[in-house]
Amino acid sequence: MPKHSKRKLKLSDSVGRFEALPSSHHVRNALGLLGIVKDEGSNYWNSNSKQLDKWEDYCDVLMTFLDTLWERREVRKQPLETAMREYIQEFEHTRDRLHQMLYGAVDSPESDESVQRIDKLLLWVYLTSTYALASTWIDDKQEHVSVDITINLTTGESNEEWNRTEMRVPRKYRKATKRI
Repeated sequence: MPKHSKRKLKLSDSVGRFEALPSSHHVRNALGLLGIVKDEGSNYWNSNSKQLDKWEDYCDVLMTFLDTLWERREVRKQPLETAMREYIQEFEHTRDRLHQMLYGAVDSPESDESVQRIDKLLLWVYLTSTYALASTWIDDKQEHVSVDITINLTTGESNEEWNRTEMRVPRKYRKATKRI
């Protein structure tokens, strides 16, 4: 029987566990997977087609939502429950529209391997998006990086001072940061 550690890498290896990564990584993972789904549209439609534009627009709606998570939390003071509900509605709408488009693009979508690949990618998008949403509203899942730059206008000399605050996982969740 082969050892689990000897297996080939899977997508779950690159996504990581929820507690192991800060919010910014979860958002980046979700956006990256959405980017892959968005790029898949070019496998079905020409670059100047309305269908490809619609496909990309649907993906852009989700990407924009994820790009504005911090604004939703800090500026709008939106509760996590509201953000989750709004994202789930957008995700379901997008997923269903993408499926409808695929049904018009391939002969038998139920058995088409590329359609099944998109279905799997969308499941991963949902998982990583959920991680991104939840972690954005959890204070200890935040990393902060700042830079102070001092410039002497007379001499032109500059000095940079970088400060980084790492994510701090509470003790009771630290086990969940380790790889399985």
